[in-house]
Parts: sequence; structure tokens; C-alpha cells
Amino acid sequence: MHPYFEDYLQRHAAIHRDLEATFVGLPQQALDWRPGDDMNSLTAIIMHIVGVEHFLGGLITPGAPPLRNPEAEFGAHGMNEIELMDCLADSRAFIQGEIAQITIDDLEVVRIMPRREIEVTVGWAMLHVFDHTTLHLGHAQMTRQLWEQRGA
Repeated sequence: MHPYFEDYLQRHAAIHRDLEATFVGLPQQALDWRPGDDMNSLTAIIMHIVGVEHFLGGLITPGAPPLRNPEAEFGAHGMNEIELMDCLADSRAFIQGEIAQITIDDLEVVRIMPRREIEVTVGWAMLHVFDHTTLHLGHAQMTRQLWEQRGA
């Protein structure tokens, strides 16, 4: 595997470890708690990340990416810490499997993003996994902080 892809996968795993730290050790009530009306719970944030990673990751290799269900992602609730960790692990494994199939030259290959019917490169899809996941990592970190401060 090209060193770029090895670095990519190591960084992706580190971001997932940071995500896990946002919910590990919290009670079930905290996982489904929403800080405000237009805000998401930790469970919803994690499930949204997983849904988008599967979608974007599906653009890395030929074939149609898995379709997303944003309503289910944002409506997710009742999952425990182990289930959320398993979802993140499955998403990591999916991304690893997709990246294991490509070469550095594939970064320039153009794919068509479903629904939007726009052209994106494989490299763009890989970078957008980071963009999107780290954006929501910040949301998850803030949600945990708000949960912890609400009892103070």
C-alpha cells in the first residue's frame, strides 16, 4: 500500500478514536440528549458520520455507493456505547477495504455523486471524509462538554 494511503488510514483511525472519546463512559441518557431544539444527540452525530462515511467511501471504488438515509441517521436513538463503537469500527473497516483496492493514480479518477449527479474525484471523496468527519467530531466534543456542564 502506498505510504499516502497508510497515513490516511492512520489519521482516519485517530479521528475515530477521538469520536469514541466523546461518548465512552456516558450514561444512556447522555447519548440521546440533545442540547437544544436544532441540535443533535451524540448518537445522531455518530450515526450521521457513519452514514456519510459509507456514502463517500463508496465513491472511492467503482460502483454505486450505498444510499444514505439522513432521517434515520439524525433520528437514531437508544443505542449504547458498544453499538456506537461497533458502528464506527464497521465504518473504519469499510473505508480501509475501499482504499486497499486503489492506487495513487486512482486519486484523479472521476466518479459521479448520486442524487446530485456531479463529478468528483476519488481524491476529493477521500478528503471530504476527513472534512465532514472532523466537523462533526467538533460537534460531538461540544455536545459532551455541554452534557457535562449542565449538571454543574
